[in-house]
Amino acid sequence: MPRAAGRQRHRVNVPAETPSQYWKRAMFLPFLDHLIQELTRRLVSNEDRFSAQYLIPTKLNGINQEVTNILFETFRNDLNVNNVAQFREEFERWIVRWDIAADPKPSTLSETLPVTNSDLYPNIYICLLILVTMPVTKATAERSFSVMRRVKTYVRSTMHTERLSSLFILHAYKHWEIDIEKVIDTFAVKKKRRLGFLFSDQN
Repeated sequence: MPRAAGRQRHRVNVPAETPSQYWKRAMFLPFLDHLIQELTRRLVSNEDRFSAQYLIPTKLNGINQEVTNILFETFRNDLNVNNVAQFREEFERWIVRWDIAADPKPSTLSETLPVTNSDLYPNIYICLLILVTMPVTKATAERSFSVMRRVKTYVRSTMHTERLSSLFILHAYKHWEIDIEKVIDTFAVKKKRRLGFLFSDQN
């Protein structure tokens, strides 16, 4: 257990009788509290945004007037209509479009978005686009911080932002296939270099 003192600025000084009780109060319970807050802020607080999943053709049976009003109020600032009546009219056209469709109905967001005409159904397209781009986790941001420790070292600390960002991407997404020949061609034609990367027939 940490040393108990009346005043500690840089340590967690919680009252405890045993080491197990100390780590429970100092680490475990704060972690659970943080986890609950994050779930509430990211999922429960944005619950109305997830109502856009009812726009998926296989889930159109769940759409009613209440869902329509919730979607309109949630996405009001991003839509191209000023009142819920116009929004509801587009909904009705969207429902009819899939009632008469002979093709199999899309069942996921990734299948629905490409077949949604942004000119005929602009507001529905906006709702689907916002929902499909909502981050489920912050793993990408956390991965960037982990990569920074490995890429930006003491011997490589003076580099510009563009180069540092490019190295981050290359290191974090190693599974991406890169056309080496295309990279060399792009690098070679940027400016005139002493080393000849391209072979030309001009003499």
